[in-house]
Amino acid sequence: EVLRNLVSNRKARKMIPENSLLRLIKTEDYEILETVADNLHSFSMCDPDILAEKLYRSENPRVRYSLAEDQLVDKRILEILSNDEVGKIAAKAAYTLESIELEEDEDEDEDLELEDD
Repeated sequence: EVLRNLVSNRKARKMIPENSLLRLIKTEDYEILETVADNLHSFSMCDPDILAEKLYRSENPRVRYSLAEDQLVDKRILEILSNDEVGKIAAKAAYTLESIELEEDEDEDEDLELEDD
């Protein structure tokens, strides 16, 4: 319970070292995993890509779904999740990838317009 409260505390998230958080992830405690996945980018002392790399393999579909809807998760992980056995997760990851690609295309179009001026 103490560990769950720790990862749920906004101020504490900024002070949890990556190696400690990785140990908590290994416990496979569903509540801890869900909290970490939902707040992946608020653990200031941790690399979100390393955390996502550990989390996407979770048996907990809620954890995988959180990653699948996160546009800041590495595209490779989103591609893996787009083939998830749970259709809702696969569809969400595919949608997120598509959204990222559309944004990238829009950014390229804006860059081209700026060059034309």
